[in-house]
Amino acid sequence: MPLPHRQTAGQQGGPGRAIKLVPRKRAPDEPPKQDIKLSGPRPLRQQPQKGAPFLKKPQAPKAPPPLRSKPEAPMPKEVGTPTFFGTRYKLIERLNKGGTGTVYKAEDRMLDLTVAIKFLPERLTHDRAALTRFKHEAGIALQLSHENIVKLHNLEIDRNRVFLIMEFVEGRDFRKILNSMKSLPLVPVIQTVRACAKALDYAHECGVVHRDLKPENLMLTTDSRLKIIDFGTARRIHSNLVTDRRVIEGSPPYMSPEQMRGYPLDRRTDVYSLGAIAYEMLAGDTPVPFDGDLQTILAHEPLPITSVPKRVSEVICKAIAKERDQRWCSAGEFHNELLRAAEEAGALPKAAKP
Repeated sequence: MPLPHRQTAGQQGGPGRAIKLVPRKRAPDEPPKQDIKLSGPRPLRQQPQKGAPFLKKPQAPKAPPPLRSKPEAPMPKEVGTPTFFGTRYKLIERLNKGGTGTVYKAEDRMLDLTVAIKFLPERLTHDRAALTRFKHEAGIALQLSHENIVKLHNLEIDRNRVFLIMEFVEGRDFRKILNSMKSLPLVPVIQTVRACAKALDYAHECGVVHRDLKPENLMLTTDSRLKIIDFGTARRIHSNLVTDRRVIEGSPPYMSPEQMRGYPLDRRTDVYSLGAIAYEMLAGDTPVPFDGDLQTILAHEPLPITSVPKRVSEVICKAIAKERDQRWCSAGEFHNELLRAAEEAGALPKAAKP
């Protein structure tokens, strides 16, 4: 910065007279002054525009939002496939579909458990009497606990769909086994009858009949244990709940004659179904035809089983007698007589006796 100029007295004048500036001389002993450096003009404070918010101090940048998992792939679209399981249950695959409903393999997200979910037909939700009866029957099945019975966990209703939450069993049902093998040897048939008899006798002691015993409802697990499924449609013995006789509940080849006629049922109706299953396992065919009207099925007499000893065939044919008074009184009695007949006929090796 240049040094300031000194104005002499003789050069002062009034307005209109020129002024001459003379630089002041520095004394010999006077130290030189340091130049003052300026960084520049001071910036003016920015004024906010009218109506605009006041400027705020800059804030630290926010953390990025957490990554969200991709939405789960929906089930393949098909008629009747539920699509509302977005909270607790996740449908994985369809296992079976029949007249009494559709069964899916599913994941219980709350319990981290694999379960089976059976959806009942939609018509059930529009029939108040049928829905009331089904709730009652499911309440019965919830009380059953046996090693050879698939456990029923709960019954739920969501958006006019009724479904059962059941224990998931890894294995094959006997329908698939029979489709691949046609018929079975006597020893595994007796073992199957024994496991079924233990479960049925337990259920009968609890006052419950299955009413829909068939190969599709017998599961052989991966560790060779037998389990009866679908006790959700079971009913109390001599129940007072009325069933519409115009609707036949069950599978005709394995249904007892009294069930086809809509009569009250007792434990002997399950004995008939178990006998029909044993007959098919040994003979390779059902005791009565799949097709045909009700009168034809009721009038059909099953043929003797030629692949086993005569006494074994007689024991099985007694289990499927038309009149229930002529059948075995219990599933356990049926198994005991079947085992005795096979032993007397020498059809069982000692190492292979059940």
